[in-house]
Amino acid sequence: MKRARDPSTSTSARSTTKRPKSIQACLSCRKHKTRCEVLDVASKAIRCHRCKTLDIQCSYEEMDRAVLITNTVKAQCQAHGLSMTSNDKGVNRFDEWALGLGQTVSDSTGTGASGSGTHTSPSSSGANEPSTSETSESSRPTHTLRPGPHIIWNYLSEDQFGPLDWSAPLEAMQILTKNPSKSSSSTESLPSSAGDSLDGILSPVHKAKLLQIFHDNYSPWLNFNLIRSAHNPLLDLVCCTVACRHIERYERSFIEKRLHALTQDSSAKLIFQSRRAESLEATQCLLILSLWAPVSGVSEEHRDGKLLIASAVSMAMNLRLNEAPQKVLAMQQIGKFHILKMVNILIYSSQWIAISSAERLLCIGSGREALSKRDPDYLSLFPIREEIPTDEIRGRDVRLRMLADLYDVTEKAFSIKFTSHTENDVNTWYHETEHARSEFSRIGRLILPLGVVAQTDKFYFRIVNTIAKSCRLLVLYHATVIVRIYFHTNPNIQDAIYWFRAVRPYNNNVLLTWGKESLHLAEAVLVDLLELDIHQLGTAPDHFFLMISFAASFLVGVKFMMYQGIGHMLPGSSDTLLTMCIAHLHRAAYTSDHSASLCANVISELVDLWKDKEAVTKQQKVLPVPATYDRLPGPKPGSFKAYLDSTPNTTAPLPVDPTISPSMDWSWLNDPFWNDVLNPNASYMHRPH
Repeated sequence: MKRARDPSTSTSARSTTKRPKSIQACLSCRKHKTRCEVLDVASKAIRCHRCKTLDIQCSYEEMDRAVLITNTVKAQCQAHGLSMTSNDKGVNRFDEWALGLGQTVSDSTGTGASGSGTHTSPSSSGANEPSTSETSESSRPTHTLRPGPHIIWNYLSEDQFGPLDWSAPLEAMQILTKNPSKSSSSTESLPSSAGDSLDGILSPVHKAKLLQIFHDNYSPWLNFNLIRSAHNPLLDLVCCTVACRHIERYERSFIEKRLHALTQDSSAKLIFQSRRAESLEATQCLLILSLWAPVSGVSEEHRDGKLLIASAVSMAMNLRLNEAPQKVLAMQQIGKFHILKMVNILIYSSQWIAISSAERLLCIGSGREALSKRDPDYLSLFPIREEIPTDEIRGRDVRLRMLADLYDVTEKAFSIKFTSHTENDVNTWYHETEHARSEFSRIGRLILPLGVVAQTDKFYFRIVNTIAKSCRLLVLYHATVIVRIYFHTNPNIQDAIYWFRAVRPYNNNVLLTWGKESLHLAEAVLVDLLELDIHQLGTAPDHFFLMISFAASFLVGVKFMMYQGIGHMLPGSSDTLLTMCIAHLHRAAYTSDHSASLCANVISELVDLWKDKEAVTKQQKVLPVPATYDRLPGPKPGSFKAYLDSTPNTTAPLPVDPTISPSMDWSWLNDPFWNDVLNPNASYMHRPH
């Protein structure tokens, strides 16, 4: 007698051994017996790669979209050795968070029972527990209310640091360095300089010593020879004031405040009586003071290097220094000129290019535009030859050319606008930014070997390479933030919270690509810093240390985004790197109120916030999703704006175990970069179905 089979058992057995269905090739690919694969599941009309390339009809267009995407994603997961769990479906774990979607869980700030401080991943919490309607409601993800354009800086609370405009990142960093909680300057004021003079403060021996210190350590930054007149000691005063930081502390204490006060009063007269004080010396004084603030332990709260350099530019234009490059080119074209006259005009040309470059440096990341305008023909004064000269004299001309070229590219990149999310405007924004990236690559290739092959001044060539990386980081940050600001200020755009999906020129997720490059650049800048000679690092212009502070703050911001977004730490050596940079900057600083020391203090405070990340995260507020969004009329089929149609509606409920949305972007699964960052051995990457 045959044993009766249990229907439930047989059904279970069949369901566990049954082979999963696979999607056949489309009709056209089957007919021609060619490979059929779907590379783009985000488009409104899904077609295989072959049909899309040939622009022919594809049978996939008539299939159930959800089934097709499910199988495509499973195939991609299997190709990368990943398992796609129900909680992972529809969740772009890091990319969407990093790009500003801001998905979080109300209780995701808790730590494990071990007290290790490691976050529980929002998608992994409760993965093996039965879901109930009550738990589903309590653990349902919440989206922030249209995340602001600067979500990476959320770890800097406004209560503690005040309102900061991160569309001008270096201006924000400068405000942080002036924060009273971090300032090492005393509250005492400068003494009166009435009746004081340089000869009354310094003996001839001390004066000669300080002038030599300035010549050896700071003149290479200017990249031109200073012009002095015997009847006006103002330039000597400024040089001695900057150089006095190098002498012993005991000896310095008797002169630094008097020099500072006299320099401050003299520079004020230059600015407010510029017509009477205009001279080549005066422009050089303002240039030097804009790059290096006097250090005497007394804080100048209202000091503005950009005001000083703007005055220098105005004065130089009144002296017609801006016409010198064109005069040199005209004389070269004629072929007949007086040698001494040519030499003088070349000196004026170098001074003008140095002043205009300094203005561009100080305007980078400040939200201000440079007043000085220069014709690109000036670059022909310092041509790039087959073998770049690196001796002391010609090496300065090379640095002058490289820095001018670099700041010009940066200035043009900061002028790029994101006017709308239409296809043409997005493509224009993309092409202009890509052109800037290619220019950075061109200049970077020329600069890179000079720090090794140069005959002299190797340190100065190396630091130019670091400045190039910092400028590139700032430009990529700017390219991203202007997009975020556009969607933040235009909330009526359909599903604007998913702004990064609407900005895919030629279907490339460039914002994610640039974000990864920015992380690389931030760490590269800090690595370069540690490789710079500590005995010369303190001579760098003050603005250079703002660039270092920005790179460090950006890195800390990425660490916070990963921790708060997916509950994981950023793998690598970032903690050690930041700690070493703080120590390196403190050792390089000449005084407690030196820019290197202020930069170290800022980074130290950011690192302290990271060490207290649990408390910082708990203080951040998660805003509810508004009940409704205003909608624009639907775009025409086939238009670029139709890409927005595929994004989820943010007003719809977000279940714990969401079904796969037809619009979900799974391109992150193909990206080995974030697979490494997210640690392939982590438990959530291999959670059983």
